[in-house]
Amino acid sequence: MLVAPMIGMLEDRLRRLHLPLSLTLWNGKTIQSGDSPELRLTVRSPQALVSLIKPSLGKLARSYVEGDLDLDGDIRKSVRIGEQLVAGDSVPRVAGSCWR
Repeated sequence: MLVAPMIGMLEDRLRRLHLPLSLTLWNGKTIQSGDSPELRLTVRSPQALVSLIKPSLGKLARSYVEGDLDLDGDIRKSVRIGEQLVAGDSVPRVAGSCWR
């Protein structure tokens, strides 16, 4: 696994999406997507990068359950941000969601 290029891909993707999200990687590096993060993710292993670069709700949930991702934030906001992360660039962001 080429970790440095994957981190770069993740940084680019998060900048484009501009989500209220902050990531702390296993090596201590912090990546902030939006201006004021509502959710803080801790990425505990390089394997979890795949679930963030090409995400699905299933991949994100599996990484969380297996201990590769940890989150700090409101669960409803976490689900909303997860939906936006999965939708990515393919669907325009809409204010609000069904998880209010």
